[in-house]
Amino acid sequence: PFVRVEGDASDPEDRTDKVSPAGCHKVPRICVPISVSATIFGAALMCVSVGLYICSIHGNDFKAPHPPRPRELGEGSMNTYMAKLAEQAERFEDMAFFMKRVVDKDGGNLSLDQRELFASAYNKLVGANQVSLHALTSVESKEQAKNHSRKTSEIKEYRSRVLEELNNTCRSVIELLDKKVINANLGTEDAVFYLKMRANYYRRLAEWASHDTRQDDISAAELTFLIATNKSKGLTPTNPVRLMLALSFSDFLYAVRGEHDAAFTIAQTACDEAAIEWDTLDEKSKLVTSYILRLLRDNLFLWKSASASENEERRLSLELQGTFKEAPNNGIDFGGPSSHPSAPHPSAAPPLRELGDGCMDTYMAGLAEQARRFEDMALFMKNVVYKQGGHLSIQQRKLFAAAYDKVVGEKRASLRILTSIVSKEQANGTGRLAEVQGYRSIVLGEFLKSCQNVIELLETKIIAPRMTSGNTLFYHKMRADYYRYLAEWASDNERHKYIAAAETSFLEARKKSKGLRPTHPVRLKIALSYSKFKYELQSKHHAACLIAISAFRHALARLHKLDAKKHEESALIMRLLRDNLIVWQVTSQSEDERRLSSKPHGSSKNDYCLHESLEHLLKAVNMTQFN
Repeated sequence: PFVRVEGDASDPEDRTDKVSPAGCHKVPRICVPISVSATIFGAALMCVSVGLYICSIHGNDFKAPHPPRPRELGEGSMNTYMAKLAEQAERFEDMAFFMKRVVDKDGGNLSLDQRELFASAYNKLVGANQVSLHALTSVESKEQAKNHSRKTSEIKEYRSRVLEELNNTCRSVIELLDKKVINANLGTEDAVFYLKMRANYYRRLAEWASHDTRQDDISAAELTFLIATNKSKGLTPTNPVRLMLALSFSDFLYAVRGEHDAAFTIAQTACDEAAIEWDTLDEKSKLVTSYILRLLRDNLFLWKSASASENEERRLSLELQGTFKEAPNNGIDFGGPSSHPSAPHPSAAPPLRELGDGCMDTYMAGLAEQARRFEDMALFMKNVVYKQGGHLSIQQRKLFAAAYDKVVGEKRASLRILTSIVSKEQANGTGRLAEVQGYRSIVLGEFLKSCQNVIELLETKIIAPRMTSGNTLFYHKMRADYYRYLAEWASDNERHKYIAAAETSFLEARKKSKGLRPTHPVRLKIALSYSKFKYELQSKHHAACLIAISAFRHALARLHKLDAKKHEESALIMRLLRDNLIVWQVTSQSEDERRLSSKPHGSSKNDYCLHESLEHLLKAVNMTQFN
């Protein structure tokens, strides 16, 4: 669910010069309980690295989060190949499904690549549930503080569904590990890896378990960590699996068991032992090992800072009572923070929509958005549309558009990646083309169905002749965009039908938009989407450029009359128009050269050159002010 998505023309991704969408990694909340004064500990928190945040909640079941590098698709069995394919398409449920097949077949006899795929697939699934649970728990606490009993009840019910998903996934991973993977024939490194993985999933269960089952999960996690630690003695102190085990176990002891001294000892010992053998490593091994050591050092620094702050608070309290005694120094050398950048807590992200307006379904849609569960968000907004038709508030309208934009955008991103891989398979002739095409057809079917559902809602429940101009424009433009998306991926038989439907919707929207000021965001978005539609789907490059430049010039003349907030919103869309025109200018130059070179000598003097016209217009509107 955490991919960049495209769809609405106001999205900066929805532009001509976009690249293939990249995955946006989640940054889960930190689990370490800290009670400190802001003045003493504020600076220390700024030093916490992105790895600390990730590893403290995810249990370190994955490699260090360097910039993602796509795995090679040419290795392993077909299920392994399909799991890699699903990973690149950011479809992690599919990835887990394929890796479960691999584990069912091969048990613990997994290659290093398969082992990492197996851990990564389930880590992504459970990680998404954890992020959702943190968001829902935070909102639930706020509603309880406000004595909103009905909302609190709805949130608890929704949260219980998400928690059930997390529990089922964790239990299924543990069952796979116990029945299929962990056995006496495993090598030392594999055994430690899978035992650590098992312990971390018990830890996750314990974090969210009720009081009745929490202790059992904690005990199972601790026992598994101890067994893994005993086995890890057969590995070198610089082995990444051994170091990640120390990182996971120490964090578990600190955050879950509250055994701070034991956590300090394990983390510090791992750092000291690895430092002794540092010079024996090659450069590649140093890169991975140094990253994990940095995470251990960051944990130690954070824990030391928390301990110092608690001691300071205790000292002040005792001093007020006249019985101050200096807290003892344990004599542990924690070191300082690493220099790599820190990561913000998800709650520090820009504020999302207020949840207090509208009906309960509207409230739940906003809640699902905060929990990053966009399929649920779309379902809640579908209920709102069925109840209210086109009589949606501005907030509901935005929620409705955003929900389906996220759902469809994810599938568009997956389709682009899979289409690219289909082309490579056709060129390479590896014999896997049929499987890739079959998988792509499944994703394509989901995408087409989602687009058609949105259009059906718009045409049967929302668009009506008595609606106000602004709402009419918004929904006509939205319908045209989804017809445009359908036309991008439809078969040749259906493509012309969708292009014609999009053209009709765009023309109707443009006709009605004349009643709005040239700087109105909806009017500018229509021009942006329509010009892209003309350029990419109808190949009418001249018409596309005229639509974009006309909208830009008229808006530019009125831009100075807007207040700061409206100016920023309009200027953003104008930048997208500008960027498209710049790309089209470069493309049109080569097209003009090819067209004119094909004509007889001397006949091109009066020919229209799109490149020269665009160059002149771009200079005329002084677009450099938007740099």
